[in-house]
Amino acid sequence: MRAFVSKSFNLADREVNSYLERLMHAAGIETATAEAYTDEPIPIRVERVLSECDFLIGIYVIRYEDVDKKTVVTSQWLMRETFTAHGQEKKFIALV
Repeated sequence: MRAFVSKSFNLADREVNSYLERLMHAAGIETATAEAYTDEPIPIRVERVLSECDFLIGIYVIRYEDVDKKTVVTSQWLMRETFTAHGQEKKFIALV
């Protein structure tokens, strides 16, 4: 079983991402991202790697654009990868 992991590359999120990825590996889930550099444009690489996976796991770390109004900001890349998974009719799990 192989999952595309959609995650933030913000340094502040590294600890939670690492923890969740270790849990996935312990559960026997092989993980993939489009993080590694290739000559492909990033959107093409995301589509290709995602197409090779069984499903998507999105790690959504809550960030507030405006703390007082509790306006949440989500990475545009996470949204794009989620929509790409939906377009490929992949199942997905959102971890918030």
